[in-house]
Amino acid sequence: MKQQLFPIRFCLALYWLALFTATHWPMPGISHAGDLGYDKLIHFGVFVVLTVLLITSRFSGDTWKNVLVAGVIAAGYAYFDEVTQRLTGRTFSTSDLLFNLMGVFVVVGAMLPGVGGKPATFARFV
Repeated sequence: MKQQLFPIRFCLALYWLALFTATHWPMPGISHAGDLGYDKLIHFGVFVVLTVLLITSRFSGDTWKNVLVAGVIAAGYAYFDEVTQRLTGRTFSTSDLLFNLMGVFVVVGAMLPGVGGKPATFARFV
């Protein structure tokens, strides 16, 4: 089972590293757009992917607890990500955090209604 999860966990590690780098790279001269635009969809989508990778990595087994743990980790990282951007000259954005959390909650909400203690599968949505 661990051998089967290695590619997913490897992808998770690469994705998370790329996400951290992209959101913490100093961007002088670029002001924060206050309007709700396409960048909010990017925030939403990025955290959908992160949450899916965390769930499919099965760090907490293959039950509904895994879905909740993955959701808590992704939500915690969403907050950490926004707060620590100040260290690199970027700004904290409540609306960015909101869309990050929406991405997490949509995936967790879609996966929890499983049967018999097991979460729903992604195949159900494809």
